[in-house]
Amino acid sequence: MKLLPILTFSCLFLAQAAHAATPEETFLTHFARCDGSEFGVIKQYSKPLSQYAEIETWGKVAAFKLTPQPENEFPMLQSAAATFKKPFIINGIEFTSYYTKQMSLPFSEDDVMDFYYWGLTLSEEQAKQLPQKLPQLNLRHVDEIHSAANEQIIADTRKSLQFQPNHYATAGTPPAKHSVEKLLMLSKEDNQYSLSCTMQGFIPNKVLHTIRPDLKD
Repeated sequence: MKLLPILTFSCLFLAQAAHAATPEETFLTHFARCDGSEFGVIKQYSKPLSQYAEIETWGKVAAFKLTPQPENEFPMLQSAAATFKKPFIINGIEFTSYYTKQMSLPFSEDDVMDFYYWGLTLSEEQAKQLPQKLPQLNLRHVDEIHSAANEQIIADTRKSLQFQPNHYATAGTPPAKHSVEKLLMLSKEDNQYSLSCTMQGFIPNKVLHTIRPDLKD
């Protein structure tokens, strides 16, 4: 009888150990929040994650080392990427690279709207399987080329810099003045599929450096 608690504890320990998240799974969990915490995960697991791409570290965060990409038809769009040395696999879904894009567009004579994208690329076949193999992302179908999750908004940056759930997010509608929107999305662009975070709107530096500490000087 005295052995039962010990055996029960041992079984629980083994069960927890068997389900311990891998560095890749931990990265994806934090990345999907689109809150900047994935950069801390890259720092924490820099050794195992460096098997996919070179990692740059500063302070308490780290990021995959990116190479600027060739200019495209949009001169204002800045893009960079790190092609993985081998597939970054999470529950059978293979990601092939990590990328970032950003641009600024005039909103009025005095205001500029900023757009930031960062995420993981994958093939069309993998993209079709992703919602089923990674259901924890809670992606919902938006249209033929977009699925989305975790929509959040700062409705007025003059009053608060805290994101709140965005229950009225509408595809293709730009953020209102003084607002910032962000979300996780699975999308297709120029025959390239990606799972990415996007943040756009009138973004104060404090918000930008929280969500994207890799851009902080």
